[in-house]
Amino acid sequence: MQLVYKSEPERGRLWQRWLAQHAPDIKLHIWPETGEPDRVDALIAWQPPDDIAACFPNLKLLFSVGTGADRFDLTALPPDLPVIRMIEPGLTQGMVEYVTFSVLGLHRDMPRYFQQQRQQQWQAHSVLPAAQRRVGVMGMGELG
Repeated sequence: MQLVYKSEPERGRLWQRWLAQHAPDIKLHIWPETGEPDRVDALIAWQPPDDIAACFPNLKLLFSVGTGADRFDLTALPPDLPVIRMIEPGLTQGMVEYVTFSVLGLHRDMPRYFQQQRQQQWQAHSVLPAAQRRVGVMGMGELG
């Protein structure tokens, strides 16, 4: 089996090492390296190449390394190509951390403080208690 990984290269190298150790019959190429394109069974990508059918004429499966596939132009994909979204605990945990950081940063008015820092100013501002704030969660999927 041959796979091509088209996303963040360091993460791809981790997968490459793991597969070499645990599943040596599976060959993982990291984009732009593709090996023999007509022998590629699956593409693992954040964003597939524009002409995926021409790049990989015998592709059997497309994995989205994001938690969804909504950024894929599904009309540009072969109609019979299965698209699989990946749910990985690391992705979910990373998003939880990012959202927590962002919400707390906005709650504590950090954009204003960063602006003041750039202007070499310091001025304290009152903060509304967190219990008096509302936070909305959008979506019902793995990340919602």
